[in-house]
Amino acid sequence: MAIFAKRTLARIFGELAPILPEDRQRDLRGRLASAAEGDGPISAEWEIVLFNALRKGGTLEFPSSDQRQSDVIFTSAATGERAMVEITAISDKGLREKNPVEEFARWLGKIAYKLRPIAGGFDYDLGYAEVDDEYVLGIPTRADIPAFFKSPAFRAFLDEIRKAPLLEHRHDFQCRGSSSWIGFRPGSQFGSGHYIAFDGIHDLRKNRITSRLRAKNAQFRHSGVALPGIVVLCDGDCAALRRETTGLGKPMLKDVSDVFLNGRQRRQAGEFILQTGIPAATRRINAVIVIAAKETREVFSPHVTRYFQVGYALNHGPVYHPVSQDTLEALCHQIHENLPPMRTNPINARRVYERPAHYGGWSLAEGQGGTVKVKISLLTLQGLLDGTIKQEQFLRDHPDIERALLKFNVDGRMISGLRIERCPDDDDDWIQIEFGERHPNRLFEKKT
Repeated sequence: MAIFAKRTLARIFGELAPILPEDRQRDLRGRLASAAEGDGPISAEWEIVLFNALRKGGTLEFPSSDQRQSDVIFTSAATGERAMVEITAISDKGLREKNPVEEFARWLGKIAYKLRPIAGGFDYDLGYAEVDDEYVLGIPTRADIPAFFKSPAFRAFLDEIRKAPLLEHRHDFQCRGSSSWIGFRPGSQFGSGHYIAFDGIHDLRKNRITSRLRAKNAQFRHSGVALPGIVVLCDGDCAALRRETTGLGKPMLKDVSDVFLNGRQRRQAGEFILQTGIPAATRRINAVIVIAAKETREVFSPHVTRYFQVGYALNHGPVYHPVSQDTLEALCHQIHENLPPMRTNPINARRVYERPAHYGGWSLAEGQGGTVKVKISLLTLQGLLDGTIKQEQFLRDHPDIERALLKFNVDGRMISGLRIERCPDDDDDWIQIEFGERHPNRLFEKKT
């Protein structure tokens, strides 16, 4: 899948083709066509939609492949100022690979199921260690999880539960430099887990956002180009970009960006002086723009609203090549106004699904003259026709549609109309099938 509809990306890519160098086109096509669940396809999506947004607010120059000091050089139509713009997608994919909590919890759920008829749930409390400015939880790696649950120590823990199923039990273990435990609560239908938010920001200067900004600062330094530098951080499934609240005393993304650009200051004797230990980390990055993917759900409703939030942090210190705040605000405005609709959130965009996008959706409505209209996914209908989706499986997944079709058969109805509902900002369309006319073989039967 993708954050933006593939049809939308293809349309934008076609509009960009006249100004995109051939090597950049090949690079973007290659990353978009990749079926991998890594950062490549998502970063290519963001580059395409942002190039499109920027060109509507100015002109673009693309550095050659052997001089990639930035993704693009932007000249603002509003102010005439030029700046290097570097686009980078941030994700938590690596953190989740290091901390496979979901896989760990799934194993515990399977074990609780196998213990039946013993009733109970597993709780766990995971320690953590700090490794290379990141938190690593006290659980096995994904590859080592099966061996952990088959180990003699854990099997002995399960034997204790079987011998005394009405008592609480606890299994303490050491893993990856920290202490953790798993507990059994008899009679509980559910388990619970406690662990530190490893995808959050815990230190102003030691975190993955700062590491990425340092790399971009070095990139601007080595370019030798005498232009302001702007970094755009895009949400490629990064909790730190989306989070608006945090634990007591924990920094947020806006704190990290501001400290990186301006240092940490405090007022003393009526003047600003630099607080010891947190100087500004750059004079080449003039601003950091953050694009976060937001998602809100209505209470007791399946309706989901998705939108992008665009913000920025400005370098107020002595930069090498200044750029005005007017240019930055115009740039943010162009981005906000010209981003296409979000098709799915970034974490789901990384997943590969077997079925078409609208496979689970459908609707049933009555029309004029007693006709009935059924709406299903157009690609699902195509899959039924070409055999890639089996009829038996479709009817099992859509029991209400099966009941409606059986009723149409009993009533002697036949298909009397078809209408395709286009969804240009999605990767699937709807087809509306109207059942109204009498089936020829049932014309002379008495209606019931």
